[in-house]
Amino acid sequence: METSSIRLGSIRGVPIGASWTLLIVGLILGAGLAENRYPATHAGYDDLTYWFAAAVTVVAFFGSILAHELGHALVARARGLEVDDITLWFLGGVTRMHGEVDGPGTDAGVAAIGPITSGALGGAFWVLAAALDGVGVDPLAIAVLEWLAIINLALALFNALPAAPLDGGSVLAATVWWRTGDRPRGRQIAATCGQVLGGALAAYGLWGLLVAGNDSGLWMLLVGWFILQAARAESKVATQAPAAPMPPPVVPVTASELAPHDPPVVAESATIDELVGLLGSIGQHSAFAVRDSDGVLSSVVLVEDLRTVPAPARATTTARAIALPVADQATAWTTEEWADVLAREQVSHSRLVAVYRPDQTLACVVTRADVARFLHRQRLAQGSDAVTDRG
Repeated sequence: METSSIRLGSIRGVPIGASWTLLIVGLILGAGLAENRYPATHAGYDDLTYWFAAAVTVVAFFGSILAHELGHALVARARGLEVDDITLWFLGGVTRMHGEVDGPGTDAGVAAIGPITSGALGGAFWVLAAALDGVGVDPLAIAVLEWLAIINLALALFNALPAAPLDGGSVLAATVWWRTGDRPRGRQIAATCGQVLGGALAAYGLWGLLVAGNDSGLWMLLVGWFILQAARAESKVATQAPAAPMPPPVVPVTASELAPHDPPVVAESATIDELVGLLGSIGQHSAFAVRDSDGVLSSVVLVEDLRTVPAPARATTTARAIALPVADQATAWTTEEWADVLAREQVSHSRLVAVYRPDQTLACVVTRADVARFLHRQRLAQGSDAVTDRG
């Protein structure tokens, strides 16, 4: 599957990529450190030295974010989950994974390792800064280490907040699941907390930007908006009625044989009117793959969901508003037997199964309509065979 704009390589078999937005953040952060923070706190160096220190800081900071995400990936693998990739972007990083979660302990463990990793890095940078300061290392180098210590500790504390989509929100959801046995309820509580947090941060950022004249309010506004939108998406998934079980085929078949390959791709900004206009050209596809602003095929719009949008609103409602995040649905590989896919617990809570090729590109999207259509063809074939046998 597509995961990022820039491919950086892989670590222990996990593909690592970055969104182009990370470059913008790197430039803004580097300029702020080189032109403002470091000259203000440690005067006396030339411009080239400040920019070198800023570049080292930015690279180390991005490395810290990558370490945070690798923590999620490694614990997920240890718990039997499949890790698809890691993408770094302007608000941090995202580790995409799939597989069967065996209980709340797995959810909590995979989530908690992120803040733990960031906290450990913050402590390590702080200790290193103190040790090098004691032996007379250049003060600007100490300033770099101190900034990395502070930012990692701040990231650890922020990510530990009990609100979706932060790691602390996943821990909260897992805790509610453990205490009540109700996983959707836990996710809904975490999503509600996320909406409150996101709204509060966005409001504070807007106040800082418009009233206090603080430029940092823009970043707070962006962070709050992202958390609010992600929490709303989580809430939509948590409150969704359980999907009717997908029936098994009569004969053995792989997941990729149940639906036509290469679903039509649309931008998340496409309107429902535009999607309806495409229905005559998509053949038997029962879903659209939705490409987000980073170029990632991160969600799916089911054809059957188009009718849920009232006709007067279709010109202004976008695909993003009704899309189902692929990360919240069941996934499979093209070579997997459908019977094995159906045995997974996640399938009973999903409205679709996203099927991927070995190179991690999206092959097809299997819905109940696709399975029903396949079963119908099977019955027709069996009826034809029966007539032939009788003859």
